[in-house]
Amino acid sequence: MDTWLTPKPLATTFPDLFSHSILQLVKVANILRFGIEANLRNRLSLTAERELASLLAVLQDFTPSTEEDQRFLLQGHDFSTKQAYGTFMTKPDTDLIAPLIWGTKAPRKIKIFAWLLFKDRLNTGVNLAQKHIISSNLCPRCATSPEDSTHIFITCPLANRIWQRVGFLPSSDDLNELWDTPLPQHLPKNAWSFVLLALL
Repeated sequence: MDTWLTPKPLATTFPDLFSHSILQLVKVANILRFGIEANLRNRLSLTAERELASLLAVLQDFTPSTEEDQRFLLQGHDFSTKQAYGTFMTKPDTDLIAPLIWGTKAPRKIKIFAWLLFKDRLNTGVNLAQKHIISSNLCPRCATSPEDSTHIFITCPLANRIWQRVGFLPSSDDLNELWDTPLPQHLPKNAWSFVLLALL
């Protein structure tokens, strides 16, 4: 599947031969050690046989290196967590929440938690029930409503009491609108993203 020997992955360059593979995610090291034929079905189609001959011809000139693998992203950048994140992130102009989360001074754990929350990827009762991990999606604290992110952090009576003690209530049941909550006068506006993430 990787691009290493030919300009495209071998699976793309030799599709008929690839369709005869027993293990399609086999490692290059295993193929070189045991031979390509060990990973192929007994009877190959004529096209697959031609592709096998071509592949063996290419492999004759290949010498494995003892150096560490180099990994690149599709744009040719060296692989790094930051570059991978940038590749998979939605466009900054369409995702207004991302800069609010990742630009805050909160610890990384809190940022990751907030990212999962605002992308609805937390293990809420609703999400776990959809995956058939639990049978009931009711909130274990109040047992009156399904436990989704909005319920946990805004509408559950327990969450509501926490907001009241802090001194302000969310203006709606939309998590995204928490960023626009009117703040107490003593709280600087630029501190709100940090305070909000800490509260959540």
